[in-house]
Amino acid sequence: MPIVDRWLDQAPERLHALANALVQKGARNDKERAALSGWGRCLTELEDVAKNYNPDGVPIAVEGLEVLASYVQISVEGDPALNGLVRELTRLAEDNRGFEHGARDRSAFDTWSKRTLVSITDLREMTALRISSKSA
Repeated sequence: MPIVDRWLDQAPERLHALANALVQKGARNDKERAALSGWGRCLTELEDVAKNYNPDGVPIAVEGLEVLASYVQISVEGDPALNGLVRELTRLAEDNRGFEHGARDRSAFDTWSKRTLVSITDLREMTALRISSKSA
């Protein structure tokens, strides 16, 4: 089970802490710092899955991304960068769901993989910009 979906199932407070850190442009406590660190691991995990085709399939994140997007969505008013983050999280979740319920053959994987890798790169950049802008 992907990290972000495991959080939803086993430790939903981590998704809250991550959303708080992203909205507030940085971690304010140890829980938020741990959540940001875990987010980095989550993106790396998603990237690894998107780079390595497995004909047997692998679990990909959907629900955890959707819930994170919904938590961040609450605070988007007046913050276009947060709106972009929500859009990217939602798009990645939708792409993952489509791939998960689709053919999952090599051709479908290649199409999904390209879009997913772009989303992951964008999410990394958006996260870094939000976190670094607090100290700017």
